[in-house]
Formats: sequence, structure tokens, C-alpha cells
Amino acid sequence: MGAISLQLNTVKLPGSQLDMTFSLDDADVRRAFDKVYGELAQQGAIPGFRPGRAPAAVIKRRFKPEILRDMFWMKAVETFVEPEMEKEDLKVIGQPDFPDFEQIEVVEGQPLEFTLKVTVRPEPELPEYKGLKLYRVATEVTEEQVAAVLDQMRQAAAKEKPVTDRPVQNGDTVAAELKITLAGQDEPVHESSQQFEVGSGRYTPAIDEALVGHALDETVTLDHQYPEDHEDEELAGQQATLSATIE
Repeated sequence: MGAISLQLNTVKLPGSQLDMTFSLDDADVRRAFDKVYGELAQQGAIPGFRPGRAPAAVIKRRFKPEILRDMFWMKAVETFVEPEMEKEDLKVIGQPDFPDFEQIEVVEGQPLEFTLKVTVRPEPELPEYKGLKLYRVATEVTEEQVAAVLDQMRQAAAKEKPVTDRPVQNGDTVAAELKITLAGQDEPVHESSQQFEVGSGRYTPAIDEALVGHALDETVTLDHQYPEDHEDEELAGQQATLSATIE
């Protein structure tokens, strides 16, 4: 087996792409065809010949030229293209964009040239950084800002503990059985156990604020007119009574 005499020419394109032109001489082309013949002979599909013994001339007569051409390209890619793609200094990203091999004429024993496009890892271009001046922006921190951050940290690290010896206060988290009953009806349309952060301003209507001053097992009620565009179609535009029993 002779050495590979492949000639490779690369041209940089916009978008971190390269055109790679592979030039194979007659020996390279013949070497790829020899691999095809050897593989077909080894398969043992040639009557009258043991595996690996069928000569190239017999194989050429038995298989269509299109099959031999397709197998040639497989061997050419395996022998010449893939080793180049695996080189670390190339840094290829993704799969190459191969040409239409059917449009390239292949003649055994004659030179061959084909071009494929690859995307490579972009190389950053650093601007001139020597002599740059950095300016520190003066920052003034007020006592109010410090207090706000400390309060956020306290809230984040806080742990809940049960309270049973006093009424509900702002800032408490209250578990309550909530019922919503439409005007003129006896049975609630919604019933669930919920937790309310009293005084958070997140609830409409403000059923959490109505809990202030009440104790365990007490029930508070609140009438409310839901708007026509309320997200719950069953409540939209309805007059209702909300009741919350502190659990």
C-alpha cells in the first residue's frame, strides 16, 4: 500500500465557514476503489470464488457502476475526509455540507477533486486593550436600603411556628377553609383549604385582611361583586359571599 498523496486546500468564508477542496491523484482514487473491491470480495457473494479471492475484473462485471461509485465515495470520505475532520486544530462544528456526489464524474485511475463546506468554531478577535482607562462609579448606600436588604434576608431565613394564644395579626400566615357561595344559592361553588399571608395585598377581595383580630375556628365572611371579565367563568359577573374559617 502506497502513502496517501492527498492535497487539501481550505478557503475561509464568512460566518466561520470553510471551503475544503480535496484533490486526489490517480493513485488515491485507485486505492479507494481497491478498498471497495476488497470489501465486496470478502463478502463472498461472487459465485465460484472463496471470500476475499474474487478479482477486481469479476467484481466490476457483477456489480452496477452506480453501486461501485457509491461505495467509492463512502471509502473516499472514510479515508480522506474523516481524518481531516477529526484534527483538533480544525475545530469543526456539526456535520460537513457535502457536494452532490452523483454530479461528480469518477473514473478509476484518474485524478479527482471535490469541495465540501464546514462550519468551524469562531476565533474571537480581541480589540486593542492596552491603554484603556477604567472608571469606578461612586455608589452611595442609604440606611433605608441597608434596612430593606436586611429585612429581605430575615424574611428569607424566617421559619414558621404555630400560634394559638392570640388573634390573627398582619404578617401572619393563616390556614383557612375557604368557601365561595353565589347570591341566592345555599351550596358553595368553590370550597378549598388555603393559606393566606395576611396583609400581603395579593388577594381580591381582601379576605386575608378580614381575618385580622379573629382567632382559631372563627369564621369571617365578605361579600364581593366579581367583574364580568373574571378568569373563572363560573364567578364572572356574579355577586358572591366568601367565608373563611381559621384552621
